Amino acid sequence: MRLIGVVGVLVIGVGCGAASALPPPLPYSDREAGPPLGSGLVFETTRVDVGEVYDDGLAWVEFPFVNAGPAPIEITRVSAGCGSRSRPLAKTVYEPGESGVIHAALEARARCGNVRKGVHLSTSDPERPNVSLYITGYVRPIVRVEPAGVLSGMLEKGQVVAREFAVYADREDFEVVWVSTTRPDLVRVEVIGSAVAEYQSQTFRRVRLRAEFAGSSRVGRTEAEIVIRTNDERRPEVRVWAMAYVQPDVVVEPLASYVGVVEVGEAFRHEVEIRHRHGRPFRILGVELTGGPPLDIGSLSWSAIPREEGAYRIEFEGRLARFEGQVRERIVVRTDVEGEERVEFLMTVRSRR
Repeated sequence: MRLIGVVGVLVIGVGCGAASALPPPLPYSDREAGPPLGSGLVFETTRVDVGEVYDDGLAWVEFPFVNAGPAPIEITRVSAGCGSRSRPLAKTVYEPGESGVIHAALEARARCGNVRKGVHLSTSDPERPNVSLYITGYVRPIVRVEPAGVLSGMLEKGQVVAREFAVYADREDFEVVWVSTTRPDLVRVEVIGSAVAEYQSQTFRRVRLRAEFAGSSRVGRTEAEIVIRTNDERRPEVRVWAMAYVQPDVVVEPLASYVGVVEVGEAFRHEVEIRHRHGRPFRILGVELTGGPPLDIGSLSWSAIPREEGAYRIEFEGRLARFEGQVRERIVVRTDVEGEERVEFLMTVRSRR
């Protein structure tokens, strides 16, 4: 069992979202008993522990073995599982008494805490055709962000809300040197402080940031990336997702409108209601059908609901022209509400012969 080393690679992103406390590193595991001599491929160990590694590369190890059997053995396949890698074999057939090495690596990027990853062999050994080799270790993030994503929560149109998050690093001189976003119209970010802090029983440099979600008239979910530049050459850039959800003022009830089961040629009638959540007046400028056959809509109208401000009832009358299983018709309602000039919903009909 030999630890070859950690090969550094640059990964832009968050190494670990710290939703819960990380457990302590796994104890070192020397070796596990292999099959006795005379029974085919015998490995010095089937598990290697690499100890503590950072989340910026690969920890390569070796699994030496010898063919202790009386006949040649072929390694027909080496399969690395998720989070591990393997190198091509120097050869695949090993004579009795001949030794070899399986080179495998723990891929530490985008992982944290205790990990256990495997490499699996298929061989021609009748006594032991399948062999699993494992690499264990403790992955320590170079930089961690908490929370791993910045969410605005449910916003009203035009509402402004701020959310704080923090970047942790184990360098005393760690700094965030620059921060921006891919959607400055949606979210603005600033550094608000830096100090030494205890985190998960360890001492870190903590940089606090504030993300301010700007008021927007665009409804629905919008996303942006927060780009953080640091003075740590091992992790010079970190990207964090920010997401906002702006609630619409105009809502359709029910949003998924189910007509029911309709026979071919049968007429049907259906209605939905559309209203302003805050009871404010607005106008419907038109209603469009985006589909066509097999639904034949002969009548489409809308009218204000009596004694209720900012509410309409849309009525459909038509027939099912032909059988087509489940039919979905996308309805577009055009309004004079800013940012909601086009409101869509689905009308579903299940056809029956």
